[in-house]
Amino acid sequence: MIMRSIAAEFTKLKRSKTVLWTIVALLAFAGISLAIAPYLSSEEGAASLSEAGGMWKQAVEAGIYDDTWKAALHQLPMAMTSGLALLLFAFVAAYVFGHEFKERTMTSALTAPVRREYLVASKMVVVGAWLAGLTVLMLLFHVIDLLVLGAPSGFSWSLILGALGDAMLVAFMLYLTMPVFALLAVWGKGYLRPMLGVVVLLGMGNGLATTDISRYFPINMPLHIYGTSWMPIPQSHLNAGSWVVLVGVFAVGLVGTIWYVNHADVA
Repeated sequence: MIMRSIAAEFTKLKRSKTVLWTIVALLAFAGISLAIAPYLSSEEGAASLSEAGGMWKQAVEAGIYDDTWKAALHQLPMAMTSGLALLLFAFVAAYVFGHEFKERTMTSALTAPVRREYLVASKMVVVGAWLAGLTVLMLLFHVIDLLVLGAPSGFSWSLILGALGDAMLVAFMLYLTMPVFALLAVWGKGYLRPMLGVVVLLGMGNGLATTDISRYFPINMPLHIYGTSWMPIPQSHLNAGSWVVLVGVFAVGLVGTIWYVNHADVA
């Protein structure tokens, strides 16, 4: 039954243009990267960043903006921690869990002979697959950007695979926060509350980014592993407590979503 439910959720996407629009958003993001990357890797850009001092200077000295494949590919997970990936991913979760309210088909879905836990689980599978596909496309577009700009030195396939692994880890960590936006979507019966929620969380994350609390704030955790392109932050491995918090957020959000779908008046 769960497999049929998952298949039904994927079938719904065939009639939606939203998947295409998320790819268009990635292309726009790639275009921004294409525009600013040459400056960041140039001597002039490095000098300007060094003059800014602090962590910017440390980032330049660490070679983060060097014109090499290793440094350039590291920009991908850094870019994903900047908040743009979270906005896009949260929109995906909001759409998957909220579009049936907008299209007024949720009543039919909830009265179908399928356990509602399966409905929530199936939607989370769709969100996970969608985010994984977007992450692979991010890497592809990033590599194309680098080739268009003039491939930097030091290419190896191991670097490509490493960048994919890094990007997937960031995507997985962000995925663990998606039940929160799913809950906001079913509670708000649409997209508004989850998108407002992600904006609020991003604002809080930015404010906490340079504090010790940041490594326990779920959406900030990836940037402490890879850094971020908008604000150089000293990289440090997360401790067990960070992972406990992240998994706890996933569990609470998922249980809350299932409870709400099972008990609240969502018809």
